[in-house]
Amino acid sequence: MDDYEDGKIVRHSGAWRADQRDSKAGIIMPGTVLLGARHYQEIAPNAMDRAEIISDNVIMKTPAGTFRNCIKVEETSGIDPDDKCYKTYAPGVGLIQDEDLLLTGYSKAIQ
Repeated sequence: MDDYEDGKIVRHSGAWRADQRDSKAGIIMPGTVLLGARHYQEIAPNAMDRAEIISDNVIMKTPAGTFRNCIKVEETSGIDPDDKCYKTYAPGVGLIQDEDLLLTGYSKAIQ
């Protein structure tokens, strides 16, 4: 996330590098989806986001269309335990909902 002062970016809160001391890369989405599974998305002194798959059969309507068999994830932070957000991922598409932001369009990859 970019932090601004007087209209200029002054730092990137939550920014980190996996090669820095006490930092490790995490997983955005596991290859095998298991309901209730939890994983770290990042582990660093100033960023420790965790995710739990709370539903694996969501139907989500967005401006880009209606998606079925979606995965809903609850994200929390080890730094601020009261901070929670929810995201929805559609098969073959990826992130389609992040809190109140919804996917408005996408292109399918040519295979």
